[in-house]
Amino acid sequence: MKVNLMHSDGNRKIDIFEWEKPDINDNQIEVKTAYCGICRSDIGAFNDWEKPMPLGMFGHEGIGTVSKVGSNITDVKVGDYVATWSDPAYAEYYNANSNQFVKIPELHPKYIMQPTACAINIFNHTMEFAKFMGYEKEEFLLIGTGFMSIVIAQLFNNVITIGKSNKHFLTKFGATSYDDFVDLPKEKYKVIIDLSSKASNFNIINKIADIEALICYAATPFTPITTNFFENCWNCHTFIMPSPRNLNFNSSMKMGVDLILENKLNTDVLWTKEYKAFDLESMYEGFNDGTHRTPEYLRGYFKFE
Repeated sequence: MKVNLMHSDGNRKIDIFEWEKPDINDNQIEVKTAYCGICRSDIGAFNDWEKPMPLGMFGHEGIGTVSKVGSNITDVKVGDYVATWSDPAYAEYYNANSNQFVKIPELHPKYIMQPTACAINIFNHTMEFAKFMGYEKEEFLLIGTGFMSIVIAQLFNNVITIGKSNKHFLTKFGATSYDDFVDLPKEKYKVIIDLSSKASNFNIINKIADIEALICYAATPFTPITTNFFENCWNCHTFIMPSPRNLNFNSSMKMGVDLILENKLNTDVLWTKEYKAFDLESMYEGFNDGTHRTPEYLRGYFKFE
């Protein structure tokens, strides 16, 4: 099956290719793409900050309509709507494995669940360790004020954030927000979640982390970090690194859908700009806006015809 596919091989270049999509196996579904979010990893590949993906692995924040169902799949049927974390969701059609999709009630950008589920997975993973360590009532210090911070601020009402963007959203959802580390009201924190991708924050975190602090590194720095972990070892810090490759990630996808339906999570505010798939001018605009992230831009997505 030949389909159109958007792809970047780096060097700030993006093209449209004809791609031979493989047929599904018994444990997969085929999805006709309706929307796909523009992930930071896609932007990293576009800018050569990260290694570019092969043709069949670009775009993974898709939602769409089920067009084929493998013989072992029993929880969806042709015509159902799904959110996926499979690739390449920048194609007109793509396949998703049995553990890479959840049903959604409608085709709407607010149900682009993969990035929302990333935030939920980070929160759940951190809370699991926080409860074990007796820190579940401590303030969570979030470094970064982007998409994932806004989701986490809605899940937990004892959040402090560091960053200058999206304060109106964070305040609305109950977070206390500061521009920089020097503005923090106290010196040491027991639970720190780094969502920033800045390698320079590593040493700052070591200085503000309390003895036996729980430190969650939830974003991948684009530049290397050099450390011997001596200070962390001396202070008995606990490190966790949640990932969408977590075995429980699909449950985070399902949890996100349920929270939206229960009006406990507002994702409408997160998707701020729409672009047109397979329109080169609009495609470049989407990747460039995602690169520069102007104050009014939070997350962008492509709409497929």
